[in-house]
Amino acid sequence: MKKPPTLPRPLPALTLFLVLLAACAPRGHLLGGAVSGLGPGKNLVLTEDVSGQTLTVRTDGAFTFPRRLPAGAAYRVVVAAHPEAQGCVVENGRGTASADVADVRVRCGDSGSLDTSFGSSGSTVTPLVSLQAQAKALAVLADGRLLAAGEKAGGGYPNLALARFDADGALDTSFGSAGRVVEDLGSTSRANALVVGDDGTVVVGGSVYGSDSDFLLIRYTAGGQRDSGFGSGGLVRTGFASGSHDYLRALLPLPDGRLLAGGRSGDDFALARYKTNGGLDSGFGTGGRVRTPMGSGGVGVYAMALQADGKVVAVGKQYSGGNAQFAVARYLPGGQLDTGFGGGSGYVLLDYAGKNDAAHAVALLPDGKIMVAGQVTDSSSHGFPALVRLNANGSLDASFGSGGWQVLSSAPTGALYALALQPDGKLLLAGNAPDTSLSYAAFLLARLLPGGGLDPGFGDGGLSITEFGGDAWIRALALQPDGRIVVAGYANGAGSEGFALARYWP
Repeated sequence: MKKPPTLPRPLPALTLFLVLLAACAPRGHLLGGAVSGLGPGKNLVLTEDVSGQTLTVRTDGAFTFPRRLPAGAAYRVVVAAHPEAQGCVVENGRGTASADVADVRVRCGDSGSLDTSFGSSGSTVTPLVSLQAQAKALAVLADGRLLAAGEKAGGGYPNLALARFDADGALDTSFGSAGRVVEDLGSTSRANALVVGDDGTVVVGGSVYGSDSDFLLIRYTAGGQRDSGFGSGGLVRTGFASGSHDYLRALLPLPDGRLLAGGRSGDDFALARYKTNGGLDSGFGTGGRVRTPMGSGGVGVYAMALQADGKVVAVGKQYSGGNAQFAVARYLPGGQLDTGFGGGSGYVLLDYAGKNDAAHAVALLPDGKIMVAGQVTDSSSHGFPALVRLNANGSLDASFGSGGWQVLSSAPTGALYALALQPDGKLLLAGNAPDTSLSYAAFLLARLLPGGGLDPGFGDGGLSITEFGGDAWIRALALQPDGRIVVAGYANGAGSEGFALARYWP
């Protein structure tokens, strides 16, 4: 007689409960962190880019995304929508979820205000060899560090100078000599521009003086040493004609690694194009050089921008009728003037009120229009920060400001020296304006809406002025990948004098 089959024993109640609990437990890892600086009554929208989930945060403190991430999944937290009149940045926002993540940090600040985590309460003034110095060019490096170039005074004549800073504004002592490079070439030398290559090398452009003056390029390794593979011992000196006075003020990197330099030769706009080894590019102009006379004299190119079709827009200052005017020229890739610009001449001279004006910066807008910034002088001989917007053919854009011009009369006197276009289409302007006592020059940062009006959510009615207790001005502007705004120039207040940097909330 067969035995009846043995039935499995029922699990004890506690064991069954634990099995069911494990089966029902949520799988994956939580993703969250903390927000600080969010203004009362304001909303911040975060997105986890990989999974696509979003989260609206309404107050400072801890946050957690609604859905868990699969174990081992990559994550990337970004700001999808900034709070009104504030900018926010995400720190420690990407990684792999091998456990619950609770250390994503989001910091917010009022747009146009100083980011107090940078330098000393948002700014830093760095003497170079304890002598007066000013920065005229600025770059944000791939690792977040900052590189500034300009000049230092003293010692008989000014010297070209560089300084590198950590992301928080402290001098990076691993660069050059204790964070600085100062070039004594036996006569006056100045840096006005810099370009950082994909390999970390740095080309600095400026001028060197002697019996006359020449364009000057020096290439450095990422550590701040001269690069012997460029020019002669890392240095290239270019003259345009015997006895001419030539000054380099702008550098433009080209997609193939070549460099275009712009400035002045005598009274003309002057351009020179260089190969990657520093040699002049004979395929450009005549022997690598171009001179463009216009008006009755002038001070040449101050800034350049590269169009998608390879044409180059160069802006600066030229005299006509006894007064300096905005000068804007467009060149074909080979160095010839573009006859499709300026009614066939290839350039335009723009006068505001019959007084002295100068263009210092240029930005190409997504719709093909051209924004030029600088200083204009009104009929009472007061100089103001100003912009002009041109159509793609060089004609004034009458839909902008007043007949194409916009003067920042809310900044009493001053000038603009740098422009930067934000990803959202807003335009940043930087230069100088008086401090509240009208005794000194101060940092001026402003932002325009895409339509051209001042952004009321930025600073005070679109303007942000930073005082240093002495003269100060911005000469260069750069955007960090997280959107924060870094500027560089000069300041001589607060018991120090030299390269001045500051960082602002976007």
